[in-house]
Amino acid sequence: MSDTSQLLERPEAGGEPAPTAAPPAEPRRRGATMNRFEVKYFVATKAVPTLLAEIAEYTRPDPHADPEHGYQVYSVYWDTPGFAFFWEKIEGVKYRRKLRFRRYGGAPEVYIEVKQREDRTLHKRRLRWPVERALAVFGRDGGGV
Repeated sequence: MSDTSQLLERPEAGGEPAPTAAPPAEPRRRGATMNRFEVKYFVATKAVPTLLAEIAEYTRPDPHADPEHGYQVYSVYWDTPGFAFFWEKIEGVKYRRKLRFRRYGGAPEVYIEVKQREDRTLHKRRLRWPVERALAVFGRDGGGV
């Protein structure tokens, strides 16, 4: 299992806007559910400036991001001792799930997310918890589960 303290240590690019509202004192009884259809493309690095210029009129900057550097997203993915979720991804299993914790910048809350893929449709369920509650329940070293 992953070390939940990595929520403070491992940034990754991109992500969702940092929440601006204070987290609830207790987790919500019902988590948010998001469904989306994803299509991903490889884009050559040298083509990125041209692509960004072409789509600029159809997009707007994220108001939570620094215009030059964006913002940090920290993710910790949990798996089974045999890495079942990892191998399902590598093997291209069409119906799979994964569990992750996500934190945006220095926000006082984390999102506990279950992502489930059904063929090309992604379903994501998430709960927002204060960081300290997540650490108390799941442990600082991953040993709480």
